[in-house]
Amino acid sequence: MSDPKCCDCEWLKALCNKLQDDLKRIEEERNHLKELLWKSYGSWAEKEQAVQEDIISASEEVVNDVDDGYMDDKSLAR
Repeated sequence: MSDPKCCDCEWLKALCNKLQDDLKRIEEERNHLKELLWKSYGSWAEKEQAVQEDIISASEEVVNDVDDGYMDDKSLAR
């Protein structure tokens, strides 16, 4: 007897891959922003606050992309 197949496995794999790519993109953008901020003028606290705000903004963008894209994406939904 063969193992049962999960009807949502392909969708979950695609979602996982997309989220991993998004997280990598956010991390790369975060590092880039940190580098730019350290080169700019201003206090250390101001720079750190700006980085935190950018991280929150990028994270919210990914959540919105997932909400908008995957809920309506018929290629991933069964």
